[in-house]
Amino acid sequence: MSLPLLYLFDDNPAYWRTYNRHAVYAKEIAAREEVHIQKAHCIVAASPVLYNKARGLAPHKPVHLIPNGVDTARFRSTEPGELR
Repeated sequence: MSLPLLYLFDDNPAYWRTYNRHAVYAKEIAAREEVHIQKAHCIVAASPVLYNKARGLAPHKPVHLIPNGVDTARFRSTEPGELR
């Protein structure tokens, strides 16, 4: 039995290159992401930038956007004494 492969596309090497941080990490991500995307049956992107990139790399595969984020209405500021 073969299960579908889902690739969670959640990091962007352009970010690491832009801010000149961890160039080795950026290079590793870039080298692996295309391989993973080509093997995946479905892709889930964690930001609109990554969604658009995935659509460009794999135009014939399903790509879904589930953005990272916080519901600021639900998790609004509290009194300092209430914070852990």
